[in-house]
Amino acid sequence: MLSKIILDSNLKVVLINMPEIAPDNVHNIDLRRMRLFQINSALLPVGGFSYSQGLETAIDQQWVHNPESGANWIQATAKHSLLYNDLALLKRLHHAFSTANNEAVEYWNQLSVAIRETRELAAEDKDTAQSFKRVLLSLNSKFTEQLQTIRPISYVTAYAAYGVEHQLLINECLASFIWSWLENQIQVLLKLLPMGQAAGQQLMFRLSEDLIELIHDAHEIEDDQIGFSLPGVVHASAKHEQQYSRLFRS
Repeated sequence: MLSKIILDSNLKVVLINMPEIAPDNVHNIDLRRMRLFQINSALLPVGGFSYSQGLETAIDQQWVHNPESGANWIQATAKHSLLYNDLALLKRLHHAFSTANNEAVEYWNQLSVAIRETRELAAEDKDTAQSFKRVLLSLNSKFTEQLQTIRPISYVTAYAAYGVEHQLLINECLASFIWSWLENQIQVLLKLLPMGQAAGQQLMFRLSEDLIELIHDAHEIEDDQIGFSLPGVVHASAKHEQQYSRLFRS
Protein backbone atom coordinates (compact mmCIF):
# COMPACT_ATOMS: atom_id res chain seq x y z
CA MET A 1 0.00 0.00 0.00
CA LEU A 2 1.35 3.41 -0.99
CA SER A 3 0.95 6.51 1.15
CA LYS A 4 0.38 10.09 0.12
CA ILE A 5 0.70 13.29 2.15
CA ILE A 6 -2.00 15.91 1.54
CA LEU A 7 -3.38 19.03 3.24
CA ASP A 8 -6.94 18.90 4.54
CA SER A 9 -9.41 21.80 4.53
CA ASN A 10 -7.78 23.21 7.67
CA LEU A 11 -4.33 23.03 6.06
CA LYS A 12 -3.24 20.22 8.36
CA VAL A 13 -1.00 17.47 7.06
CA VAL A 14 -2.88 14.20 6.56
CA LEU A 15 -1.43 10.82 5.57
CA ILE A 16 -3.73 8.73 3.38
CA ASN A 17 -3.31 5.29 1.87
CA MET A 18 -3.33 4.90 -1.89
CA PRO A 19 -4.26 1.61 -3.57
CA GLU A 20 -1.49 0.00 -5.54
CA ILE A 21 -1.96 -0.44 -9.27
CA ALA A 22 -1.45 -3.97 -10.50
CA PRO A 23 1.47 -4.36 -12.94
CA ASP A 24 -0.87 -5.59 -15.68
CA ASN A 25 -3.03 -2.47 -15.32
CA VAL A 26 0.04 -0.23 -15.44
CA HIS A 27 1.10 -1.96 -18.66
CA ASN A 28 -2.35 -1.48 -20.21
CA ILE A 29 -2.46 2.20 -19.24
CA ASP A 30 1.02 2.80 -20.64
CA LEU A 31 0.17 0.96 -23.86
CA ARG A 32 -2.98 3.07 -24.30
CA ARG A 33 -0.88 6.19 -23.93
CA MET A 34 1.55 4.93 -26.53
CA ARG A 35 -1.31 4.27 -28.95
CA LEU A 36 -2.62 7.77 -28.26
CA PHE A 37 0.79 9.24 -29.09
CA GLN A 38 1.00 7.11 -32.22
CA ILE A 39 -2.22 8.47 -33.68
CA ASN A 40 -0.66 11.96 -33.73
CA SER A 41 2.77 10.91 -34.91
CA ALA A 42 4.26 12.58 -37.95
CA LEU A 43 5.06 9.04 -39.11
CA LEU A 44 1.35 8.24 -39.46
CA PRO A 45 1.04 8.29 -43.26
CA VAL A 46 -2.27 10.10 -43.70
CA GLY A 47 -0.95 13.33 -45.25
CA GLY A 48 -2.67 15.69 -42.81
CA PHE A 49 0.11 18.27 -42.98
CA SER A 50 -0.51 18.77 -46.71
CA TYR A 51 -3.70 20.73 -46.04
CA SER A 52 -4.46 24.20 -44.65
CA GLN A 53 -8.29 24.05 -44.81
CA GLY A 54 -8.50 27.53 -46.32
CA LEU A 55 -5.94 29.18 -44.03
CA GLU A 56 -3.45 29.56 -46.89
CA THR A 57 -5.98 31.66 -48.82
CA ALA A 58 -6.76 33.71 -45.73
CA ILE A 59 -3.06 34.56 -45.52
CA ASP A 60 -2.82 35.24 -49.26
CA GLN A 61 -5.75 37.65 -48.99
CA GLN A 62 -4.18 39.20 -45.86
CA TRP A 63 -7.20 38.36 -43.73
CA VAL A 64 -4.56 36.67 -41.59
CA HIS A 65 -1.32 38.66 -41.52
CA ASN A 66 0.36 38.09 -38.14
CA PRO A 67 0.32 35.61 -35.24
CA GLU A 68 -2.56 37.40 -33.49
CA SER A 69 -4.87 37.37 -36.49
CA GLY A 70 -3.83 33.77 -37.10
CA ALA A 71 -4.81 32.87 -33.54
CA ASN A 72 -8.19 34.57 -34.03
CA TRP A 73 -8.80 32.61 -37.25
CA ILE A 74 -7.89 29.31 -35.61
CA GLN A 75 -10.04 29.97 -32.52
CA ALA A 76 -13.07 30.94 -34.58
CA THR A 77 -12.71 27.93 -36.87
CA ALA A 78 -12.33 25.53 -33.95
CA LYS A 79 -15.21 26.90 -31.89
CA HIS A 80 -17.69 27.41 -34.71
CA SER A 81 -16.82 24.69 -37.22
CA LEU A 82 -14.54 21.95 -35.88
CA LEU A 83 -16.69 21.60 -32.75
CA TYR A 84 -19.99 21.28 -34.60
CA ASN A 85 -18.63 18.93 -37.23
CA ASP A 86 -15.62 16.69 -36.61
CA LEU A 87 -15.72 16.69 -32.81
CA ALA A 88 -19.47 16.10 -32.56
CA LEU A 89 -19.24 13.33 -35.15
CA LEU A 90 -16.19 11.75 -33.52
CA LYS A 91 -18.13 11.46 -30.26
CA ARG A 92 -21.03 9.69 -32.03
CA LEU A 93 -18.85 7.41 -34.11
CA HIS A 94 -16.78 6.41 -31.08
CA HIS A 95 -19.98 5.39 -29.30
CA ALA A 96 -21.28 3.58 -32.38
CA PHE A 97 -18.11 1.49 -32.76
CA SER A 98 -18.02 0.85 -28.99
CA THR A 99 -21.56 -0.52 -29.02
CA ALA A 100 -21.19 -2.39 -32.34
CA ASN A 101 -23.99 -0.28 -33.81
CA ASN A 102 -23.15 -0.69 -37.49
CA GLU A 103 -26.21 1.21 -38.63
CA ALA A 104 -25.16 4.25 -36.59
CA VAL A 105 -21.60 4.01 -37.93
CA GLU A 106 -22.93 4.08 -41.48
CA TYR A 107 -25.30 6.98 -40.77
CA TRP A 108 -22.77 9.25 -39.07
CA ASN A 109 -20.10 8.40 -41.63
CA GLN A 110 -22.39 9.40 -44.49
CA LEU A 111 -23.22 12.66 -42.73
CA SER A 112 -19.53 13.39 -42.17
CA VAL A 113 -18.85 12.90 -45.88
CA ALA A 114 -21.81 15.07 -46.87
CA ILE A 115 -21.01 18.15 -44.78
CA ARG A 116 -17.71 18.95 -46.54
CA GLU A 117 -18.67 22.19 -48.29
CA THR A 118 -16.04 22.49 -51.04
CA ARG A 119 -14.30 20.18 -53.47
CA GLU A 120 -10.96 20.60 -51.70
CA LEU A 121 -12.38 19.92 -48.23
CA ALA A 122 -14.20 16.86 -49.56
CA ALA A 123 -11.03 15.62 -51.27
CA GLU A 124 -9.01 16.17 -48.09
CA ASP A 125 -11.47 14.16 -46.01
CA LYS A 126 -11.57 11.38 -48.59
CA ASP A 127 -7.81 11.13 -49.13
CA THR A 128 -6.79 11.27 -45.45
CA ALA A 129 -9.52 8.76 -44.59
CA GLN A 130 -8.36 6.33 -47.25
CA SER A 131 -4.79 6.62 -46.00
CA PHE A 132 -5.87 6.06 -42.41
CA LYS A 133 -8.00 3.11 -43.50
CA ARG A 134 -4.97 1.51 -45.18
CA VAL A 135 -3.03 1.91 -41.94
CA LEU A 136 -5.81 0.21 -39.97
CA LEU A 137 -6.00 -2.66 -42.44
CA SER A 138 -2.22 -3.12 -42.37
CA LEU A 139 -2.44 -3.40 -38.57
CA ASN A 140 -5.07 -6.15 -38.90
CA SER A 141 -7.77 -4.05 -37.27
CA LYS A 142 -10.64 -5.95 -35.71
CA PHE A 143 -12.88 -3.63 -37.74
CA THR A 144 -11.28 -4.71 -41.04
CA GLU A 145 -14.41 -6.33 -42.48
CA GLN A 146 -16.61 -3.40 -41.50
CA LEU A 147 -14.17 -0.75 -42.73
CA GLN A 148 -13.95 -2.41 -46.14
CA THR A 149 -17.71 -2.01 -46.59
CA ILE A 150 -17.77 1.72 -45.72
CA ARG A 151 -17.45 3.63 -49.00
CA PRO A 152 -16.60 6.41 -49.03
CA ILE A 153 -15.16 6.54 -45.54
CA SER A 154 -14.66 9.80 -43.63
CA TYR A 155 -11.51 10.62 -41.67
CA VAL A 156 -13.32 10.87 -38.32
CA THR A 157 -14.78 7.40 -38.91
CA ALA A 158 -11.33 5.86 -39.27
CA TYR A 159 -10.13 7.90 -36.28
CA ALA A 160 -12.99 6.63 -34.11
CA ALA A 161 -12.35 3.03 -35.14
CA TYR A 162 -8.70 3.34 -34.15
CA GLY A 163 -9.63 4.87 -30.81
CA VAL A 164 -12.16 2.19 -29.90
CA GLU A 165 -9.88 -0.66 -30.98
CA HIS A 166 -7.10 0.58 -28.72
CA GLN A 167 -9.44 1.31 -25.80
CA LEU A 168 -8.94 5.06 -25.92
CA LEU A 169 -11.60 6.96 -24.01
CA ILE A 170 -13.74 9.39 -25.96
CA ASN A 171 -12.25 12.41 -24.19
CA GLU A 172 -8.77 11.15 -25.01
CA CYS A 173 -9.76 10.88 -28.67
CA LEU A 174 -11.30 14.35 -28.65
CA ALA A 175 -8.22 15.90 -27.01
CA SER A 176 -5.95 14.11 -29.45
CA PHE A 177 -8.00 15.22 -32.45
CA ILE A 178 -8.01 18.86 -31.27
CA TRP A 179 -4.27 18.83 -30.62
CA SER A 180 -3.48 17.34 -34.03
CA TRP A 181 -5.73 19.83 -35.84
CA LEU A 182 -4.28 22.75 -33.88
CA GLU A 183 -0.70 21.68 -34.56
CA ASN A 184 -1.45 21.49 -38.28
CA GLN A 185 -2.98 24.98 -38.36
CA ILE A 186 -0.03 26.49 -36.49
CA GLN A 187 2.33 24.74 -38.88
CA VAL A 188 0.58 26.57 -41.74
CA LEU A 189 1.20 29.89 -39.98
CA LEU A 190 4.88 29.02 -39.45
CA LYS A 191 5.37 28.24 -43.13
CA LEU A 192 3.53 31.26 -44.52
CA LEU A 193 4.04 34.06 -41.99
CA PRO A 194 7.28 35.70 -40.79
CA MET A 195 7.22 34.05 -37.37
CA GLY A 196 9.62 31.67 -35.69
CA GLN A 197 9.33 28.34 -33.92
CA ALA A 198 9.27 29.98 -30.49
CA ALA A 199 6.25 32.05 -31.50
CA GLY A 200 4.60 28.89 -32.78
CA GLN A 201 5.13 27.15 -29.44
CA GLN A 202 3.71 30.15 -27.60
CA LEU A 203 0.61 29.98 -29.79
CA MET A 204 0.35 26.23 -29.19
CA PHE A 205 0.40 26.69 -25.42
CA ARG A 206 -2.05 29.58 -25.50
CA LEU A 207 -4.58 28.08 -27.91
CA SER A 208 -4.46 24.57 -26.47
CA GLU A 209 -5.43 25.98 -23.06
CA ASP A 210 -8.32 27.82 -24.68
CA LEU A 211 -9.54 25.02 -26.95
CA ILE A 212 -9.43 22.26 -24.33
CA GLU A 213 -12.94 23.33 -23.34
CA LEU A 214 -14.15 21.95 -26.67
CA ILE A 215 -13.83 18.46 -25.20
CA HIS A 216 -16.69 19.25 -22.82
CA ASP A 217 -18.60 21.24 -25.43
CA ALA A 218 -18.57 18.31 -27.88
CA HIS A 219 -20.76 16.34 -25.48
CA GLU A 220 -23.37 19.12 -25.53
CA ILE A 221 -23.91 19.32 -29.30
CA GLU A 222 -27.36 18.09 -30.40
CA ASP A 223 -27.81 16.00 -33.53
CA ASP A 224 -29.54 18.80 -35.43
CA GLN A 225 -26.66 21.20 -34.70
CA ILE A 226 -24.14 19.15 -36.67
CA GLY A 227 -23.12 20.79 -39.93
CA PHE A 228 -22.60 24.35 -38.68
CA SER A 229 -20.68 26.24 -41.33
CA LEU A 230 -18.44 29.34 -41.44
CA PRO A 231 -18.95 31.16 -44.78
CA GLY A 232 -15.53 32.83 -44.56
CA VAL A 233 -13.73 29.51 -44.24
CA VAL A 234 -15.83 28.02 -47.05
CA HIS A 235 -15.08 31.02 -49.27
CA ALA A 236 -11.35 30.73 -48.53
CA SER A 237 -11.41 27.02 -49.33
CA ALA A 238 -13.26 27.55 -52.62
CA LYS A 239 -10.97 30.41 -53.60
CA HIS A 240 -7.91 28.29 -52.85
CA GLU A 241 -8.65 26.10 -55.88
CA GLN A 242 -7.68 28.99 -58.17
CA GLN A 243 -4.93 30.53 -56.07
CA TYR A 244 -1.90 31.19 -58.28
CA SER A 245 0.82 29.88 -55.95
CA ARG A 246 0.15 27.27 -53.26
CA LEU A 247 2.08 25.19 -50.74
CA PHE A 248 -0.95 23.25 -49.50
CA ARG A 249 -3.60 21.09 -51.13
CA SER A 250 -6.50 22.89 -49.43
